[in-house]
This record gives sequence, structure tokens and C-alpha cells, in this order.
Amino acid sequence: MTKIESNKNSWLKNNPNYDKKWIAKNRKRKSFTSHKSNAKWRGIEFNFTLETWIEFWGDDYEDRGGKKDQLCCARIGDTGPYEADNCCIVTNRENLAMADRGWKTKYTNEESV
Repeated sequence: MTKIESNKNSWLKNNPNYDKKWIAKNRKRKSFTSHKSNAKWRGIEFNFTLETWIEFWGDDYEDRGGKKDQLCCARIGDTGPYEADNCCIVTNRENLAMADRGWKTKYTNEESV
């Protein structure tokens, strides 16, 4: 940790207005905005609001990430918009495997075309 980061962190922890819930929600807001921006860049509709996105992730939020055994938000059949009714939480490894085998999984009984 650099000296600047150390000073910043000590200021936060020693600040009487330091609010862990506010910090956590803003961390989630940043992740939500990144997910929404990536979907837009890929031309995929994104229908989550911040509140529905946080609710969708629930306790799994901390396990998100880009490594193969971390969790991601996968669209069922890899089609349609990002929204609660069209997404499931899987590992990146599962998401890649589902894309390779046409999405016939425990999440849907139908095989995508």
C-alpha cells in the first residue's frame, strides 16, 4: 500500500462520518455501472436498476469476478436482455461451458438455437 493510500484509508477510518454501508453501496454502484456500460458496448439491452441488480446478486455479490471459479451474471440461452427473469448466477467456467454446448443446463430445459 502506498503512503497516499495509507493516509486516505486512515482518514476514512478515523472520520466520524465514515459509513461502511455507504462505501459498500457505492462499490456496488460502480460494479453495476460497469456491467451496464459493458452491456451497452456489446449491444445488449440492460433492464436492471441499481436496486434490482443488488437484489439479484444478494449474498453472492462478494464472489463475483473474472476468474474461472468466480461468479458472473449469465443470460439464459445467451440471448435477450440483462434482466432478473433472463439471467442466472453461475461461475465463469459454467458460463463458458454452457455457451459451448448450446445452453442445455439445469437452468432451462430448452436448448437454445
